[in-house]
Amino acid sequence: MDQTNSMGLWTHANQFYQASCILVQPENEGLLDPSYYLVSHSIELALKAFLRGNGVSLDDLKNPRKFGHDLEKVLKKCVQLGLESFLPITEKDKFAITTINDYYKAKELEYIVTGFKRYPKIQLLTSFNGRLLDAIRQFCFDKMNIHATRTDNLKLAEDK
Repeated sequence: MDQTNSMGLWTHANQFYQASCILVQPENEGLLDPSYYLVSHSIELALKAFLRGNGVSLDDLKNPRKFGHDLEKVLKKCVQLGLESFLPITEKDKFAITTINDYYKAKELEYIVTGFKRYPKIQLLTSFNGRLLDAIRQFCFDKMNIHATRTDNLKLAEDK
């Protein structure tokens, strides 16, 4: 059975989101790059959980030519597959994703890259991330067995 399912990805995304919320507290204001990394990674995982629940293969999710770590590409595919029926995506959401995307996909939030950076307000990303996780939770749960093999599906039916 394919072990990477939509609910597993959602759960992992939620853990990164919870960690980002801890760092975003006022007393931690000097921890911006880690905060931005955690919330961006959570958004990537949550969007990929939605794609996984829609039948996208794990190989495609990992393929840098298809999605890689490009938040804009992943979001665009999610919108094509109906994400907005779960969550309206605002212009502020799009701005935040577009603004952080180049830094995130180039790994500049993980490794030292000098120079001026223009990040969106972290609250824009955490707000979108929280709403996204809430909106797709049940969908990811309902679709978690979509990638089970035929034999696994028969076993699941027998277990009921």
